[in-house]
Amino acid sequence: MLKVLFGQPANYDEMLRKIAAFTFIVTAAYTVLFAVFSSPAQAVLLRIGPPVDMDIYGVKLRTVPILLLLPPIIVTLVFRMARMHNQVSQLLRIRSRYDIHDILVPLAEGAGAKLSASQLRRLRDEQLRREAMNSVFYRYASSRNPLIDSQLIITALDKWTSYWIWCEATMVAALATLVAALCGTLALAFWCAMSAVGFTLFGALQLRQCRKATRDELAAILERQDWKQQIVEWAHALPG
Repeated sequence: MLKVLFGQPANYDEMLRKIAAFTFIVTAAYTVLFAVFSSPAQAVLLRIGPPVDMDIYGVKLRTVPILLLLPPIIVTLVFRMARMHNQVSQLLRIRSRYDIHDILVPLAEGAGAKLSASQLRRLRDEQLRREAMNSVFYRYASSRNPLIDSQLIITALDKWTSYWIWCEATMVAALATLVAALCGTLALAFWCAMSAVGFTLFGALQLRQCRKATRDELAAILERQDWKQQIVEWAHALPG
């Protein structure tokens, strides 16, 4: 449990497990708040269904009201199966803009090439952008087959994991705000909304850490003259 929560993920699967663990904890915390501060939710969560014993990530929970466990389990499963952080990323074009402006453009310029405005517009196409990332970034900075210092990749993956944790926490807080409002518990709805704002701000700060980790990866890639030449060739061959 502690390794999942506080260890650095070394690959995408470990990243997903860590995000899911924190989503479960955040949702469980909001569920407890509802059980304490919302009379309608309290009547449902604490009085319906028998208590159960559970073992979650090695933590033993004794005589927990069964309905108190359902919201975090359901939300975590739905978020994990839908890869909710990825859905939000696509909706808001978070990763797309980051790949273009924080990775591909700096790589090209660092290698001595410059991408034209028309080339940048073409990179908005998801398939072309993925091919570009595989050609000039993941070719050297893949967690599966790293050609640069693997610790740089692990650090970047850890920073992104934290960012997506804040994103999913924001979504959970927004959902809690809606439920609290529907239950008529306006004070709880207010504090849930404020927590959503707080999570958003923490996410914005975390994105700065992601950028710093990415710059370290790019610097390692651009140390090699042969790799720089490959990046220049990619930039010149990119349709505009």
